[in-house]
Amino acid sequence: MLAEGAELVCSINRISYPPWAVDGGLEGSCNHIVVLRNEKPICDGGRAFNMRLLKGDIVSIRSGGGGGWGSPLERDPKLVQLDVKNRYISLELASEVYGVVLDPVALEINWTATEELRRMREARR
Repeated sequence: MLAEGAELVCSINRISYPPWAVDGGLEGSCNHIVVLRNEKPICDGGRAFNMRLLKGDIVSIRSGGGGGWGSPLERDPKLVQLDVKNRYISLELASEVYGVVLDPVALEINWTATEELRRMREARR
């Protein structure tokens, strides 16, 4: 906050149970709110609250995402590559969730490593 005296009134749902997925997809993420004062959380989560904010407080509200449809391992690697280039997901998520291995500098798909990683992940399911 840039000045004293603001009030934060919040009512937030879906903080404990993530949205479900279908056909092999992954669950979505929950909604989350945190208030930081002097870089320490003074309020982390909670369904509803009302609090006075002080100058310097930081309010972070993260809106949850919906559940997935279909296995992330079946997503077109070129679309995953585009998501990394557009900074929607990180290199780590591309590999961990979608099984797509990208060169960290050129962001080109390593097709051999991607096929091998996806084959290993599919075998574990």
